[in-house]
Amino acid sequence: MRVKFLAGVFLFSIVVIAARLFYWQVMDGDNLARAAASQRSLTRQIPAERGKILASDGKILVGNESGYLLFASTVDLKDSPGSVAKLLAPIILASQTEDQTGLDLPKDVEVPKLELKDLEKSLANKLATPDNYYIPLAHRLKQKYADQIDALKIFGLGLDPEPRRIYPEGSLLATTLGFVGAASSGEPQGYFGLEGFYNNELAGRSGVERLERDAAGNPILIGQIDTLPPQDGRTVTTSIDRYVQLVVEKHLREGVAKYGAKKGTAVVLDPKTGAVLASVTWPSFDPRGWQYFTKDFYKDGAVSETYEPGSTFKVLGMAAGLDLGMVNPETVCTECGGPFKVQGQEIHTWNNQYYPTGETMTKVLEHSNNVGMAWLATKIGKDKFYSYAKAFGVGEPTGVDIQGEEAGVFYQLKDIAPIDLATMAFGQGFTTTALKILQIMSAVANGGVLTEPHVVTKLTDAGRDIPVQLAAPKQVIKPETARVLTQMLASAVEHGEARRLVPAGYRVAGKTGTAQVPVAGHYDPNKTVASFVGFAPAEDPKFAMIVKYDQPTTTPFGATTAVPTFMDITKELFGYFGVAPSTP
Repeated sequence: MRVKFLAGVFLFSIVVIAARLFYWQVMDGDNLARAAASQRSLTRQIPAERGKILASDGKILVGNESGYLLFASTVDLKDSPGSVAKLLAPIILASQTEDQTGLDLPKDVEVPKLELKDLEKSLANKLATPDNYYIPLAHRLKQKYADQIDALKIFGLGLDPEPRRIYPEGSLLATTLGFVGAASSGEPQGYFGLEGFYNNELAGRSGVERLERDAAGNPILIGQIDTLPPQDGRTVTTSIDRYVQLVVEKHLREGVAKYGAKKGTAVVLDPKTGAVLASVTWPSFDPRGWQYFTKDFYKDGAVSETYEPGSTFKVLGMAAGLDLGMVNPETVCTECGGPFKVQGQEIHTWNNQYYPTGETMTKVLEHSNNVGMAWLATKIGKDKFYSYAKAFGVGEPTGVDIQGEEAGVFYQLKDIAPIDLATMAFGQGFTTTALKILQIMSAVANGGVLTEPHVVTKLTDAGRDIPVQLAAPKQVIKPETARVLTQMLASAVEHGEARRLVPAGYRVAGKTGTAQVPVAGHYDPNKTVASFVGFAPAEDPKFAMIVKYDQPTTTPFGATTAVPTFMDITKELFGYFGVAPSTP
């Protein structure tokens, strides 16, 4: 019996073992094979180089340099966390201090002070984490600091490539360029501006390297190595002219300080192509230290901030009236002798001056007459006025390639009451962006053809140029309408408050705007948005430009704030573009 019992136990054991072997080798074979492979293989990510951003002359606006991520494998550390932290802290502190040096920061922006003892304590706490194979300790260390750490020969530390974004022009064009932070996954991610809009093209694709390792986790040099090479990001070439950008930024900075403005915005573009030559928002931020600024600094004032455009919008209403043949430059407003009454409400001129004998349409622009524009809009009617507004894209994005563009808020046709139509004609009751107003004015400069503003002209991938696809240009008013309106806008400058500031011998076409700021259902009497939009020279425009100041405190008007800045910039651009005077 004992023999039979032992034989049965032996047979049962063989069956159990065979069943387990069958399960391991057949049923769960693939999973175990993968687990074994993961234990003997090491996977490393090979970062792609982010694409460069270039100015129109090919100079680098944003590029890359070598950088390294310092990490620790705490299970492999031989030394105590405290001793390792004591060795690393001075090097990391020197790196962080150098990165903070020379940042372009506003006076009220404070950089956290770095303390060696605090850094040591933080590192020691991270290194004290048990059973962890990967703990990041410092990001984007320069080569010299990576070399110093490598020279310490501390077992359990590692350095992986992590390129650093560099900005040879400093904070120039910051709100248009954006910056690179980190996504939730830890991967580099572009935010705002071009970095955000073109992130997928700039980011490229990381590569992967898989190699065999021994029981201690060290790579086996003669083992199998599989590599998927990285695909570097595309190079982005912009239409930005560095000289124009410098000139505009210099004068806008001076203007913000001189007029005590909360913010200033200026954009210059080629009205024939829509290419942005310069774009400035001030105050701005320094992309080298973007983390020290609040989100308000990141916004591009030309595309991400909306406002009531005020009298600059009179250009569109006048264009509609001329294009429909309802008025010409000499048509007289017969209702300009006093306030214009609509639905029991009165519309006044900005300075309470009226013209009992009437005002021609040219004079309506010269005097920026709200009554004259309200009269014209009523004459046009809401259906036709609305159709022209939509043709110019009011209430819609311009389509510019900058992340964060706002469309503004415009009316629905069915909701436009007579009083809305009247106030709409002089830029009240809706919101838009500075770039949209500039796009409208550029269409006048371009023979009535509306173009899509854009900053990037081409992408380059492995030596192959890829043109940027733009919306087809659109004829929104007749060429003759644009020609006549140009002469009226030039007359408005020559006979208006800006006449003494126009460079001698040149003709500039443009329109001022002084818009009140709506607050809690009413307009704040002490706050304005002062602006001027125009193009020059009027006969053959080389550029179109808008200058806008938010809440200037020394004087509230566009004619005494935005116009001087516009003309100062224009004088320098005439010389740069080689524009000769048209008259003695």
